[in-house]
Amino acid sequence: GEFQGPPPGENMRGPKPSKEEMEKKKAEFEKRLKLTDEQKNRIEQNRLQDHEKMKPIMEQMKAKQDEFRKIDSDTSLSQEDKEKKRNELRNDLKQLKNQADSYRKDNMKDFESSLTEKQKKEFNKIKDEQKKDMEKRKKAFDKAVKEGKVPPPSQGHHQQGSPRGANTK
Repeated sequence: GEFQGPPPGENMRGPKPSKEEMEKKKAEFEKRLKLTDEQKNRIEQNRLQDHEKMKPIMEQMKAKQDEFRKIDSDTSLSQEDKEKKRNELRNDLKQLKNQADSYRKDNMKDFESSLTEKQKKEFNKIKDEQKKDMEKRKKAFDKAVKEGKVPPPSQGHHQQGSPRGANTK
């Protein structure tokens, strides 16, 4: 029973929301910001362009993660070579993650630039609420870890078999 991190398709935040849940959240979000049809179209166009930009990065990350998982079973490599290869892959993944984060920041700027001042204020409120909600969930998770109900994330995530920071969306 060594804890090996979340099952595939899940991360520390739990199961992925369904398409219906995502659509519902999107509709609530658009309603709360009172987005015009023009804004919705522009935002959707940007989202699709961003998705295309991110695709190759995500594919590269997945390939590096797959490569990382195969290191242990590669009998042609010495322990030293395995560690060297792991470190190279960790660096590659870190660079790809930074690239993806940079795109996300640009996407957020594009998104915010299409909002009115009133919408920006409401959007900042939404972000604050999400941040508080995230902190609340983190506290609950930390408490569960402390009480031994949930294994700590570091056990499965920072072992040799798992690239650091590779479990990001």
